[in-house]
Amino acid sequence: WTVISSSIMFFVDGVLNGKKKVETWNEVRKKSIVGHSRQVNSTSFSQLSGEHLATGSDDGTARIWDIETGRVVSRIECNESVVQIAYSPIDDVQVATLTGDRCVRVWDIREPKKAISNIKLNREYINMAWHPEGNILAVGSSVGGKEDPVGGVKDCLSIIDCKRSVVLKRLR
Repeated sequence: WTVISSSIMFFVDGVLNGKKKVETWNEVRKKSIVGHSRQVNSTSFSQLSGEHLATGSDDGTARIWDIETGRVVSRIECNESVVQIAYSPIDDVQVATLTGDRCVRVWDIREPKKAISNIKLNREYINMAWHPEGNILAVGSSVGGKEDPVGGVKDCLSIIDCKRSVVLKRLR
């Protein structure tokens, strides 16, 4: 799949008699999902079923899409640009967002009005990844400078406990 502007396009590999079918460019089935009003910054497939695609956008929303129908099944109002989004590796109902207000939030997509966990960070972060057990996030930064409030260190990695909403450690 590829992300183009405010629409999502992904390519589906075929399976024939239990074996992966190699498809040429002309044979690839593609589907575009349109709905965000601004640029899409991040995407993540649901880890267990693969039935949903989470997207994060500069329009301040995260959306969960049903891949088959192309319909939105959940819409999360983040009120800030969503820089990154990532599905939990242990279930298909939790996603983490990293937003322009320097917050990491964990959401239950069935109840998208209020975050389960909200962690305010002191830097602008650009990426994140779940620990395989699904309770820890690693969040990386590559911004900073001499005027940086945390000692002028450019690169930083924060390890976050999402269950307790705390930063466990910062690595520089």
